[in-house]
Amino acid sequence: MTARDRHVPNAARLIAVAFVMTLTGIEAAMAGTVVTQRAIQVEHVKITSTKIFAEVEAALERSIPQIDPAIMDALAKGDSDRAKELAHGSELFIFEKRDHGILLRSAG
Repeated sequence: MTARDRHVPNAARLIAVAFVMTLTGIEAAMAGTVVTQRAIQVEHVKITSTKIFAEVEAALERSIPQIDPAIMDALAKGDSDRAKELAHGSELFIFEKRDHGILLRSAG
């Protein structure tokens, strides 16, 4: 154990171990498959606001629609035309909301 490792909270180490174990399990489950990897370019956009988080979150939720589950069903069935019809021209949807702070707080 290095000096740096001693400063990592136990919960963070457990999360890292669980992640590695999960990857090992995935590799075992995918035995005989070909895995390819490629780098992609990502543009990171940062928007700073003077508003509190709750106000920004509420404004986003008012202006961006939740994805209609019927869109996901249509896509799962391979019906992209129906999915586009259901989207009503919206280019952006909220498809899931998570509180990542809970996980971060558990790691200290």
